[in-house]
Amino acid sequence: MEGLLAALEGSGLATWARGARWGYAALSGAHVLGIALLVGAMVPLNLVRLGLGRVPQEPIARVLVPAAGVGLALAAATGAVLFAVRASEYAALAVVQAKLILVALGTASALVLHAAYGWFMERAGARRRAIHAGVSLVLWLMVLALGRLIAFVG
Repeated sequence: MEGLLAALEGSGLATWARGARWGYAALSGAHVLGIALLVGAMVPLNLVRLGLGRVPQEPIARVLVPAAGVGLALAAATGAVLFAVRASEYAALAVVQAKLILVALGTASALVLHAAYGWFMERAGARRRAIHAGVSLVLWLMVLALGRLIAFVG
């Protein structure tokens, strides 16, 4: 594992991010944008799926699901490079480990449910959508909180 972490830290992208004048800042800004798209889409979508608000679910999902997907892709790509900058240090932090586990759970949950019930979950019943929405809401808000904690414990 130490060899893999050292290889990540020595990679070209990690070296660039550490050394480029604005590299790390640009990556960090893009990571925040990805998180904003992801969480900014998931919170209202999940609240609607929980029955809060009197908005039709399908039109909202058609806009917010792709936005969340783009946000997740951007956050994951930039997060991987940010992790590589200090991979050994970050890998040792329990808060980072927990965040990565929750990101994997949230992503897997969404992919499995959307694969089974359609990307906009139009074939899922109201109860299944509500259960998924509650789990998703908790997972992504915890990911957000853990991500912020990294700055204070790392």
